Amino acid sequence: MKIRGAWRFEKPAHTIRLACEATRGYREFLRTGTTSASAYAAMRQLSFRTNGRYNDFMAALSSLCHPPRKLAIARGVLGELNSKSIGLIAEHIRRDGYCIFERKLPENMQQALVEFALRVPAKPLATPKNDSFTQFEYRLLADCLYDRTNIVSTLYNFDLQTIAEQSVVQELLTDETILSVARAYLGAEPVIKQSMAMWWSTNYLRGKPSSLAAQHFHFDMDGIKFLKFFFYLSDVGTENGPHCYIRGSHGRKPRGLLKDGRISDEEILTHYTVDQVMEITGGRGTIFVADTRGFHKGKAIQSGERLMAQLELATSLFGPEHQKIEVNERFSNEFRQFAMQHPRIFAIYDF
Repeated sequence: MKIRGAWRFEKPAHTIRLACEATRGYREFLRTGTTSASAYAAMRQLSFRTNGRYNDFMAALSSLCHPPRKLAIARGVLGELNSKSIGLIAEHIRRDGYCIFERKLPENMQQALVEFALRVPAKPLATPKNDSFTQFEYRLLADCLYDRTNIVSTLYNFDLQTIAEQSVVQELLTDETILSVARAYLGAEPVIKQSMAMWWSTNYLRGKPSSLAAQHFHFDMDGIKFLKFFFYLSDVGTENGPHCYIRGSHGRKPRGLLKDGRISDEEILTHYTVDQVMEITGGRGTIFVADTRGFHKGKAIQSGERLMAQLELATSLFGPEHQKIEVNERFSNEFRQFAMQHPRIFAIYDF
């Protein structure tokens, strides 16, 4: 399963050219704030060729340039955390790639997010009956309210701008416990890579997994180093599409799995053991965090539904295009003040 040293000798000249392309693109990113398609492609290929070592090197540079802010005590949805407890959480993530928190999202926050998801139109994903492991055509249907009596898609996404305008979301975006865990794991002052996302997952395909809905194993390459916080907003048992994660797979990967596209359960289990496949179940309000450079998927829903929210933080915005969020009259003064005090974290928010 280990591939010690093998990556060093595979087409070294091409690897050097990729490094040059990525370096040029990163310099351009620092100047303009945007990442070219060629630079992002080079970064992805370097990550595959070096089995993540390129990402680790670049993340270390971010730590030097943007050292993490340290708080004696952080208070928020994860409780009251001190430097020791934050360090233990970060160490847990480094070991396993994920961590499930004991605390649940406060009931008033759960309720506000569920009410939002039932009263605001979402964007259903056009879901073919047969889709490919490697080729995806994302097409959205007309916006509509989520109607349990008339399911038209396996996935309903909400608009990021509309989500960010909710006061409960602004509280989560500025939550010091979430930010402190991200700082400790990433080793740098983080940036919000993607504002809070939220979606319904359904059993539209009657238990059949959808590649478009990320229901086959894969790993993300959203940037150099990143961390995602997940919030279950419905009860999630083994039949309701739990998030599945391969424990320990966020580090070096088997050579045969260093590729784009989805990966079958059978292929995963030729490289990992059954006890490394973790199904994260939990009641409404469950919070967990994962480095999704590890292999993961949403299990196909057999019955019921799943409502989930996600917040992504990273060492840098270098990577695929991100959606800017307009800070308008729907944003609280508290959010504005906090964001203005932490401009790096809120770089994608347009004031």
